[in-house]
Amino acid sequence: MEPMASNLSDWPATGARRIADRHARAARGTEPMFQTADLEMRHVSDKGLGVFARRAFEPGDTVEVVPIIVVIPPDQVPLIEATDIFHYYYYWGADLKSAAIAGGFGSFYNHSLRPNVRMVREPEQGRLLVVAHERIAVGDEILFNYRAARDDEPLGFEPV
Repeated sequence: MEPMASNLSDWPATGARRIADRHARAARGTEPMFQTADLEMRHVSDKGLGVFARRAFEPGDTVEVVPIIVVIPPDQVPLIEATDIFHYYYYWGADLKSAAIAGGFGSFYNHSLRPNVRMVREPEQGRLLVVAHERIAVGDEILFNYRAARDDEPLGFEPV
């Protein structure tokens, strides 16, 4: 492993190289991109990154408490829909016309029409709860239905 940058002026080159190296190892499947005691982010063929269980979860268990980092008002949502952030936000607010950028693993859960978790929005607390609705074994990918909030919206991709 490469040593940390010795001073801040070294950070752009060494930090960026370490991040690129980690992405490459994750893409080859040789190591998780990021992990906690309960979850890990790994590369998934044909999907990009995905979130996987490092422990078992039972129905009703909270898999993750996801902090909301930024709430984007409805008039600014069309601006982010023209960027790569479009793929990583949640519908937010009482009318689901705002957008929220999630922290933690929140933006890396993949879609399934047969999800094993559901997202519970808690705007008053500024968070999402990821809650298991069926048993999740160690190593299972954690999936939710992107259309659960707004069935009228197209996915923007073909499900794998």
